[in-house]
Amino acid sequence: MKLINKFVSITIILAMLFSMCVVATVSAESTFYSVYANEIGGKIELEDAEIKIENGTTFKVYVYADMNSVEKAKVTAFHLLGSVSSNLEIVDSGFAANEAILNLEATDTPAADIPADYQDFETMLHNSKTTGTTIDFTAVVFKNTENNAIDVDEDGFAKLIWIELKAKGNGTYKINLDDSFVKYDFTTEDTKKLCMTGVSFSKSSLPMGDDGTTVPSGTVTGGGGYISGKKDGKIHDVEVDKIDDATVTIDEENKIIKIEVPEGTDLANLSFTFDYDGKEISVKNGEIVDVTEPIEVKVTGTNNKETTYSLEVAHKVAGPDDAEEGIFADVELGRWSYDMIKDMYDEGIIHGYGKDENGKIIIKPDDEISREEAAKISVSAYGLDVSAYAETTFDDNDLIDSWAVPYVAAGAAHPNKMVKGYPDNTFKPFIHITREELVALVISTFGFGIDENPEIKFADADEMTWSAPYISKAVNLGIVVGYEDGTFRPKQYVTREEALTEFDRALIIYKSLTAMAE
Repeated sequence: MKLINKFVSITIILAMLFSMCVVATVSAESTFYSVYANEIGGKIELEDAEIKIENGTTFKVYVYADMNSVEKAKVTAFHLLGSVSSNLEIVDSGFAANEAILNLEATDTPAADIPADYQDFETMLHNSKTTGTTIDFTAVVFKNTENNAIDVDEDGFAKLIWIELKAKGNGTYKINLDDSFVKYDFTTEDTKKLCMTGVSFSKSSLPMGDDGTTVPSGTVTGGGGYISGKKDGKIHDVEVDKIDDATVTIDEENKIIKIEVPEGTDLANLSFTFDYDGKEISVKNGEIVDVTEPIEVKVTGTNNKETTYSLEVAHKVAGPDDAEEGIFADVELGRWSYDMIKDMYDEGIIHGYGKDENGKIIIKPDDEISREEAAKISVSAYGLDVSAYAETTFDDNDLIDSWAVPYVAAGAAHPNKMVKGYPDNTFKPFIHITREELVALVISTFGFGIDENPEIKFADADEMTWSAPYISKAVNLGIVVGYEDGTFRPKQYVTREEALTEFDRALIIYKSLTAMAE
């Protein structure tokens, strides 16, 4: 997980450049960089605007940051986070800015193999974990290399990265950036850091006939831009970016698009992704617009004629039967732990115990969690590959459920020693885990370290014979708290709900810290 494992100097410089960012990102609730007040947009464009994409096609896109709002001519660092739709696969990615900025390869580069001009770090380091369907790309320009910073073009855009993708099916291809990070100066003030939002790409595949073959009439390409043949422009669908619960109705006859969004949505600060036929559209995908009043959206067809739609956005009016429902059968929406448990479910760390008769997921939040169940959550949250582990070295290996063995074994073998046994070399898989054991497991899982000189202010601190350094660290990080009576109750068993919320808090902190360290 380190950009260049053998070069401590690089790690230190990275830490200095982003030291202010780490503090800010830990407090973000859902994304790393939504805490930054200064927001900018961007765009994603096809390298070949004329390419026709269908199942099996490989193509490349470029990601740009829109620097017009800050009127700056350089970019010195960025961290892009996002994803692509399931019908796309990321093949490769790379740094797309000035060719003069050289690429220092990541991981395990022997010192003898590094050219002399790299020794002064006069370059931009970049590290991509962009693979599968996940976009995760970090880049940093070292100080005193301003001439090699990323230039902003005459239109006010900075070209950051390229992504090569392969279409794995037909349908609508989508690329979305989450709140990402852009920095335009070498200083560390928050005013130099920008939250890059509303950047998306959407296009439809080549039309398919009933027999599964390509219909030769053409396709939307070019970031929602071009269709072969001489046709009128047409909007097929609209998505409201970052709003999951929006209702869209398109009246094609009268050319009216009506969208309802949840109450409280800021209508003056929305962006949209349009699925359309035509050469261009007047409201670009991802562009921030004010729709407190209806606006016109014009689509230029391949016949060069404009088709004008009226885009009307309003808040939903909640009726007696319109109350939002949660996805869980036994964790109601609004419960203190709901959002954190949903985070763990959405991340694929937990899957629940099947579904009830209404199709809702069963969590069993009040059940006390066993040591083997906690080990599975730990290893899953950290993202370890358990496929190579078939047995553990614990003396009671035969007592561990078969489904749990790979997780227990992988966690015990990992350098973090996230899974530990007892002094008699047993694991005791069925015993319920205590609060102090869970805290130690969480802290060890993510390698947070311990407080060597812990200051425990809980009334029952004398009960923490071995766990005080772990509990102190967890309290300082905000992972755990005590009870209203001033106790911590280290020997008390932990419920699934409590375990999941602790892991969720820890995972958010871990992601924030590692994103900046890399």
